[in-house]
Parts: sequence; structure tokens; C-alpha cells
Amino acid sequence: SAQKPPLIIADSGLVNQGASGYSYYYSLTDLLVSGTITFDGFTEAITGVAWIDRQFGSYNPYEKEKYEWLNVQLDNQVELNIWNIFTPQNTIPSSSAYRICSVSFADGTSCTTSDFTLERMKYSYTPDSARCYANGWHIKADTQQIDLIAVARFPDHEIKIPFRFFEGSIAIEGTVKGVPVSGQGFAELLHAYEQPEIRMV
Repeated sequence: SAQKPPLIIADSGLVNQGASGYSYYYSLTDLLVSGTITFDGFTEAITGVAWIDRQFGSYNPYEKEKYEWLNVQLDNQVELNIWNIFTPQNTIPSSSAYRICSVSFADGTSCTTSDFTLERMKYSYTPDSARCYANGWHIKADTQQIDLIAVARFPDHEIKIPFRFFEGSIAIEGTVKGVPVSGQGFAELLHAYEQPEIRMV
């Protein structure tokens, strides 16, 4: 059950992504969920919050430019849709095609900006040590007075088919306009970090 209008990225829903791709994109950010889950003969009533997004266009992250994507749902009904897109050289240019943050406010209004930072605070290796993902972030959007820390709840939630990437829930604490907030969200990480080469000199 949707509680707010869709979050239309960049007002029109059309954003440039990466070197030459584009996407049409919108999210339903504040969905109330209720029902039952049955597993192994046991049924339990559940309630919760959910997020649905739709994306279509020419942007293809399976080719060269990988990303880190977060959705954030705060207890003050502010939601964020955050993209950092990495070049093949593992850089994030200061461009709206590589840095996208859309914010949905409690009153249903929204804005999209590239004036934000997503600083990686923590990393974790997969159990086989083959890949390294970020699993903690400092999110700052000064214009909107947003300052948040997000941490992956389960750092080993890697998907291996049809290719390897991370998907999992995140927990959030911080402030919006100086007021403490908490929340939850989701991380989808196609970008993996190289293992450091350490030498004793």
C-alpha cells in the first residue's frame, strides 16, 4: 500500500548514467506491507515497509561501469535513492551522470542532486576472499542537512548467479536538519574493490 507519490528521479524520470547510458527511473518508496508468510508448515502474520523501483533505458552495468546503489527509508518519512557509478578506472567523476541522490520528503515533494558524498567506512570480504565489498557508508547531503551512517546488517549476502554481486539490508542512524533519525534500507553493490597488495619495506 503506497503512502506517497512516486519518487521521480530528476523530476522528469530521465537521467544520464555513466559515459553514454541513460535510464528512465522511478521508485515507490514508502509502502506499507501486511499479510502472512508460510514456511515449512508454519504461518506467521507480518507487517513491514517496502520499496519498489522501475528502471529502463540503455544503461548497462554488466558491461564496464559498475555501481553502488542504496535506498534509505527513515522514520521521519524521508527516503533517499543513491547512486555512485564507477568508471572502468574505478573513479567517480563529479558529474550528475555518476553521482545521483534523489530525496523524497515527508510531504511527498522530492529533489535530485549530485551535491552529496557517499564515503565508504567499512569493507568486508566474501567467505572465499575472492571479492571485497563496502559494507558501511557515511552519507552527507549538506543542502538538505542530511548526515547518516549506514551499515550492512549481514555482510555476507552475496548473490552468485547469474554473476557475483552483493544485495542486502542496511541499518541507518543519523540526523536530518539536526534531528536524530533512524531507519532501514537496502544496498545493491556491483562494484567490488581490489584486494590490497601489502609489502613490508
